[in-house]
Amino acid sequence: MPLGVWFIVTVLCTDLTYFGACHAFGQPVSAALLLMFVLVTLHHSWLGVRVVIEDYVHGGGAKLAALLGSQFLHVLLAFVGSLAVLRIALGENG
Repeated sequence: MPLGVWFIVTVLCTDLTYFGACHAFGQPVSAALLLMFVLVTLHHSWLGVRVVIEDYVHGGGAKLAALLGSQFLHVLLAFVGSLAVLRIALGENG
């Protein structure tokens, strides 16, 4: 919850351009908080999707495939999100 509040306040107080966002999230503390926000949000999403799959997907094979696909997608998104935050934090702004 505190990370969500921090993220919303930061976005509302930031120039909503690419370079404004890079400046706001390029600071070490902001980058660390953004990285935590991305990872915690994806973990929370994965937990929720897992419960939905377990409750509503019937059949062992389909359920296993859906769970593995969801986990793979969430890990991939965590990797891409982490890479994006690190690029901003290290000043590689394209």
